[in-house]
Amino acid sequence: MHFAIIVEPMEAWKILTLIWRLLRSVEHEVLLHLPGKELTTPLDLMLLAQIAELRHPGEVAQKMGLPPSTVSQILKRLEQRGLVARALDPQDLRRHVFTLTPSGLRCLEEGKRLLEAAMEDRLSHLSGPQRELFSQSLLAMTRDTPQGDERNLYAQP
Repeated sequence: MHFAIIVEPMEAWKILTLIWRLLRSVEHEVLLHLPGKELTTPLDLMLLAQIAELRHPGEVAQKMGLPPSTVSQILKRLEQRGLVARALDPQDLRRHVFTLTPSGLRCLEEGKRLLEAAMEDRLSHLSGPQRELFSQSLLAMTRDTPQGDERNLYAQP
């Protein structure tokens, strides 16, 4: 005789809460272990990663879905800490471009290494098939928002 175990689907709110807790625990662990105190929030690290790819603050704000004023404030703080450098855009002197300094690049690389290690630690609790299902589920849920095409909730109409 076989008995089937029926598992009720988890409510969306509970899933969101668990995702939020997972992200916060990974972020907290990384901020605790980053050398120096150049980065004070997880957003600092994410912004450094975007500046490594995109150089204009407006593009960074668009991609991250943040208000341009927030990106400007963070960039100012990162510039004061020597992690990014500001220069005039040689192709459009009305705009500034940002680049990572050597210190900013080291901070980004170390932050990514720590993020990957922290997430790998959490993923190690999953079996191979569970990890694959988790990955496939995340991909399926984010298919509607391809990278680089996120909606900016703060954009002016």
